[in-house]
Amino acid sequence: MISATTPVDFGLMTCAQAHSQGITDRQLRKSGEYRRVIHGVYCSSVTEITHALRCLAAALVLPPESIITGRSAATLRGVPLARAHDRVEVLVSGHKYMNRRFGLRCWSVRSWAFERVGWA
Repeated sequence: MISATTPVDFGLMTCAQAHSQGITDRQLRKSGEYRRVIHGVYCSSVTEITHALRCLAAALVLPPESIITGRSAATLRGVPLARAHDRVEVLVSGHKYMNRRFGLRCWSVRSWAFERVGWA
């Protein structure tokens, strides 16, 4: 759950959002104006990519019940265990198969609502 800030505040956009604004796949990949944060999510080429930004990007494309875990969760909570280009570690409850995406490390395990904590 993301509260005060949203991915748009950081200049993140999915491919679908880019297409709706008239940006082509070719422009996303080859123009130099954008760069990939994780598979299917881009930002401006001047935006500094941090692990927290990668976590926000993951939140855009993963199911809402997903849980950021491990080094990624620690980094979001102020303990810098993950570097900027480390994969975002995520639990995806209830999904027997989760599409593996560049920039993500996913585990499919059962989780309960009391195990989740929102972050911003």
